[in-house]
Amino acid sequence: MNNLQSITLDHITFFPPVVQRQAEQLLLKMNASVEAAIWHEVSLGYATIHVPEIIYNERLPQKYIEMCGHIEKQQYYCLFSRHFQWKVRIDALRQLQKMDALYDWTIPFLMLGTVDYSMEVQQLSRQLLSTFDAREIERISYHNVSFLHAIKTLAMQKPY
Repeated sequence: MNNLQSITLDHITFFPPVVQRQAEQLLLKMNASVEAAIWHEVSLGYATIHVPEIIYNERLPQKYIEMCGHIEKQQYYCLFSRHFQWKVRIDALRQLQKMDALYDWTIPFLMLGTVDYSMEVQQLSRQLLSTFDAREIERISYHNVSFLHAIKTLAMQKPY
């Protein structure tokens, strides 16, 4: 599902409820809502999240990112791995690579990265996905046939 059905931000959840407090703190630091045109609804099995296809937000200054905890940083870099500027996406993915462990809610963000216009974003996304147990990716894929179809459609639209 995407936001062409006019989903309001009140119904958008980027991350599962178990990390909602950190997500709210991150949005306060960003001093904005996430600016995106298309959202993909993704079931994690235990929660449903909305993954933006592209975001248009300004990046936070580095000093604010450094003040974030591990979960907030991971959330920030997941969101910015979908930024409209390819250099920002690459930087966000490189920051995710530096993290000790990634949560399963990063998988849908990385899956979208595998069909990015930038070959480097594709490569980094695949490398990060390879750090997960294949069963985790299969579990999320199993619950999200329409999301997989959207990814396939995006891949066919790319001008390679």
